[in-house]
Amino acid sequence: MTAWHYETKVSLAFSVHLRGLTGGQWLISVLMGLVTFPINFGLKFVPDEWCMILGDEPEDEKATAKAEYDQLLDIAKKYGTFRSAVEK
Repeated sequence: MTAWHYETKVSLAFSVHLRGLTGGQWLISVLMGLVTFPINFGLKFVPDEWCMILGDEPEDEKATAKAEYDQLLDIAKKYGTFRSAVEK
């Protein structure tokens, strides 16, 4: 099979244009990406007090989560579907 055949199948699977993005689609994509810059700039001025604090859980919940995670690690090691890079 040729590369063109694969591209056609992938394009049809994802319902996209066979030859890639059209000019109008490129324009929409770039404009949507550029909109993020002013949003980011505005968010820089939002005080930290207005945002939620992550990682401020009670100690008993942290201990429970760690125990559950260790249990999952043991199960994964038992079935041999665990990546060796993550092992202790």
